[in-house]
Amino acid sequence: MGKRQAKVLFVDSSILMAGGQHSLIEILKCLDTSRFLPVVCAPARSDLRAKCDELAIRWEPLPFESECPGPGACAHMLWRVKDLLNSARGVVYLTDLIRRTGAGIVHANNFKAALVAAPACTLSGRPLVFHDRVHITHGALGHMVALNAAWIIAVSDTVAMKFGDRYAHKVRVIPPGIDTARFKPTGSAGGSGLICYVGRISEEKGLARMVECAPAVLEKVSDARFVMAGMPCTDRDSAYLSGIERKIQATGLKNKFEFPGQIEDVAALLEQTDVFVLPSVREPLGRVMIEAMLMEKPVVAFDAGGPSEVIVHGRTGLLAKPGDTDSLAENITKLLQDSALRREIGKEARKSVIHRFSNRVVAESIMDVYERILQGMESPQGDKPGWPEA
Repeated sequence: MGKRQAKVLFVDSSILMAGGQHSLIEILKCLDTSRFLPVVCAPARSDLRAKCDELAIRWEPLPFESECPGPGACAHMLWRVKDLLNSARGVVYLTDLIRRTGAGIVHANNFKAALVAAPACTLSGRPLVFHDRVHITHGALGHMVALNAAWIIAVSDTVAMKFGDRYAHKVRVIPPGIDTARFKPTGSAGGSGLICYVGRISEEKGLARMVECAPAVLEKVSDARFVMAGMPCTDRDSAYLSGIERKIQATGLKNKFEFPGQIEDVAALLEQTDVFVLPSVREPLGRVMIEAMLMEKPVVAFDAGGPSEVIVHGRTGLLAKPGDTDSLAENITKLLQDSALRREIGKEARKSVIHRFSNRVVAESIMDVYERILQGMESPQGDKPGWPEA
């Protein structure tokens, strides 16, 4: 395998540090720069800039960012026009940036970035790697990106399945990498009845189900507490959070729920947690779920999507029937009432994910994709290094 250095241009359209952006940082931290020299292109307001500065990685501003339309048909139409204009600017800019940086590979870290990067790669004659982290198909635009991508990296089988047989030859499943040294349990905390969720505050994360199951949990474990950590990213998310707070107020459980907002030290919060809950039914994977497992915390999730690929029910976590809040409550209660079971499942959970999701293991798989691109190799169907069996 050749060891010549190639420049990789990473493109991301988000201004916030969500799961995909944290995963990108883990790739950058472990990239072998003797083989691949990274350049990151992200919006001027992106939090990625400070992270790149810390890692001494070249950063370039992207005149384009992910946005969501406001309410109302008129606002939606204006957003569409603005989005098209910004996309066109982004394509022109990226095409020139690829030339200026001498990038040999372009790695789009999310779908909106891929929409801009795909035509820029076609114009510049450079291969595109599309890193897909969501289960949404994106319709015709999704086909356009998949058609123009040299390779597609899917974070789970759930994400990979949406591409079907048509694009199977270019899809490779590689999970997000996590700095396992940051998520190392001390065994000195827990036991206070803390039930925790960490992530984006949005409707698709199913937080209403966590509220719905709370009365049944509290009936059996009266000192239980619920923490929902994270921030809404759009106006729609903020409206959803307001609805959740009203729902809690109506049930008279306001003193049982905490909303601490964005958490910088996730490991510290997880250390205090007894049960981590991921209440979304359609979940591509669940990065913080893996972090909780690394901290030896038992996870309760629905038996669907990414969690069903990672958790072995009764051994490394508990899976509830999809959408069934009674089943969710039963599993949470079972763990809160049995500290020995929590410890047993927590230890097995860490052992099952520590190698599979190591940032170094994942980065090697990413770099193998780059090497294959440079050598003109396709991905064999079913080829999933970076996702070994538990």
